[in-house]
Amino acid sequence: MRWLIVFQAAMLLLQLPGNAEASHRRALLMGWSEYQNVEKNLVNPPVDVALMEKSLGSAGYIISKIGDESSTYKAFLEKWENFLDTIDVGDEVVVFYAGHGLDINGANYLVPSDAPKVRSTSKEEVYIKSLMNLRELVGHVANRQPLMQVWIIDACRLNPFSGSGRPFVQSAGLAKELLSPGQGNSFFLFSADYGQPAEDTLPGESASEGKGSPFSRVFAKAFEQYKSRSIIDFYFHLREEVRRSVLPKNQIPQQSAAMEKHWCFVECQINDTKAEPTSEQEDLIKAIVNVTSNSRSPSVEGNSVYIGRRSAVSCTLGSVADAYPFGCELLQRVAQSRGDTEVVKLAAPLSITARTKVNVRKRLPSTFGTFVMHECKVKVLSAGQAVRVQTIAAYDLSQDTQFYAIVEGKQEQQCMS
Repeated sequence: MRWLIVFQAAMLLLQLPGNAEASHRRALLMGWSEYQNVEKNLVNPPVDVALMEKSLGSAGYIISKIGDESSTYKAFLEKWENFLDTIDVGDEVVVFYAGHGLDINGANYLVPSDAPKVRSTSKEEVYIKSLMNLRELVGHVANRQPLMQVWIIDACRLNPFSGSGRPFVQSAGLAKELLSPGQGNSFFLFSADYGQPAEDTLPGESASEGKGSPFSRVFAKAFEQYKSRSIIDFYFHLREEVRRSVLPKNQIPQQSAAMEKHWCFVECQINDTKAEPTSEQEDLIKAIVNVTSNSRSPSVEGNSVYIGRRSAVSCTLGSVADAYPFGCELLQRVAQSRGDTEVVKLAAPLSITARTKVNVRKRLPSTFGTFVMHECKVKVLSAGQAVRVQTIAAYDLSQDTQFYAIVEGKQEQQCMS
């Protein structure tokens, strides 16, 4: 009888969705370079796939690939169905695509190798049937109930299919992918900003050299360092390194996320020690420590942003939340170094970057007893947008402290509806 109870308990454990032995990390890598109706083929996609395979393979991902030999519409669908059949409930899925992609009236499409050219007589509803709707592909994966799906899209090149000037096809880049709760935990990483073309080479290189795209090279170089850190942190590193690598040209990776908590490519390594601040954060911290004013100055004017609240300082480094929209690290440093300071006027403006959407308000909030009354919002910062701040203000309430910053520049007065 005891053996039977132990056996039944073991079977129950095997059925738990969170069982580590029952879930896998899977990656589908697609790199398409040979297009039947394009005069000049792409060079980098196979190299980009090789870079991704080396990185993700070394991290234990089960790798599947769809290359040029299966890049026609019909062949892709067959391979895609085969990949979907490998996904089990609770798996972590990464899909990488390098090739051509199109933004058609705000919807993103991957382009198979046998896609026709857009002609002057082409109708949108007919043409899109020859393409793969990215949103639908995401839905296919979501139906398998993975723990997480991550899409890495290096397909924001100049569009060779739009020469006819048909208005429904954008000339370059892709559109923002709007995620919904029904898609589960999802993260999109685009190699360039929305509507922005991605570079195929670094300055001074020839496209024929086939070294891989700047985005894929930066990803591969940083993967080992960032694979166990939040994907949000990885994104901000990629964003800055890609931006710098292609100068004087302009390419800024973008992301779209719907996550319940932070996620890492491998098991997250949470460091209990305090993260090392950036040089600008260090300057900000020193300014806070060195000023000991005990009264809030009514003359402080300017648009304001919310940095966070003291009760959230136990946040996980690298995580993102509305309670600390400029990052957990900055909130922790500000809260721990503040002392008795209520208002700090910095010697020079400092740049801080939003990690999630945050409102810019008309001015600092006012207080009424233990309540904070916010001013109207004048604009909204998206994740990745930076502002320069001149002043840090702390509001001590009955059970918490809230931190705000004054934004440098001309004060905007027009409230948003």
